[in-house]
Amino acid sequence: MTQKRYTAMNGYPREMSVRHSEEVVENVVPHESWWRRVPRRCGTRRLERLRRADDQQLARRVEDIIVTLGLTQTNFSASGGDTLHVPQVVSVSGGPLKRLDVRILHGQTLDDFVAHAPAIANELRLAEVYIVPLDSSLIRFELLPEPV
Repeated sequence: MTQKRYTAMNGYPREMSVRHSEEVVENVVPHESWWRRVPRRCGTRRLERLRRADDQQLARRVEDIIVTLGLTQTNFSASGGDTLHVPQVVSVSGGPLKRLDVRILHGQTLDDFVAHAPAIANELRLAEVYIVPLDSSLIRFELLPEPV
């Protein structure tokens, strides 16, 4: 053990005991600084927020396209007047192949949406849209992008 002198932050000299190890350590990975991890974590959060915003925008766009194609139902009530019911996009899952789960309205069938799949693909500027049944009232739109 050896003694070393250093100056503390308050300016007073201090002594410190230092023990040197005789072993040679190989393949030591330096510990990443906290200051380097923070921006990367913030960048990841920012990218996640941007991805969610893009997914919400896509869901609203698909709902607007569904309204444009007339895949809606209108009910009349004495107290509320005409009410427009629109199939709702329940979830958007990302990846190379985007998938949207849509809850269809009572009385609608899978064939109603399959007939309009080319028009939906055209509006979204995609190569194709596959419509897959999931449940009696739930369908999935699989969006196939244009080849690059």
